[in-house]
Amino acid sequence: MSTKLLRPTNGVSYGTSYTVTAQDVADGYVLFDFQVDISLVANIQLYDGSGVGIPLASIGDSTDTVTVFPPADAVITYPTNGQIIVANGANFTLTAGYRLDIVAQRAS
Repeated sequence: MSTKLLRPTNGVSYGTSYTVTAQDVADGYVLFDFQVDISLVANIQLYDGSGVGIPLASIGDSTDTVTVFPPADAVITYPTNGQIIVANGANFTLTAGYRLDIVAQRAS
């Protein structure tokens, strides 16, 4: 199981920068457990292995190949207080070596 136990950075904000592993890819998800008893809401950024941010879509003109990496299609869930799951979606797949940056705050 791809569960990452984390400590909160302070009483209001929670964050981590995590590089996706081959095990995460095999599992199809990563569970981030901030070990707090509050509901969270998260902002998640995705970066490739070179540290370049992955846009919602990279659009070229009609002669270019269009490459689409929709991190918005990732399945983001909050299974219980203090936890965030980032999982594969219909068009999004976790990739080993990619980095997930998560900043979460209290939901209310």
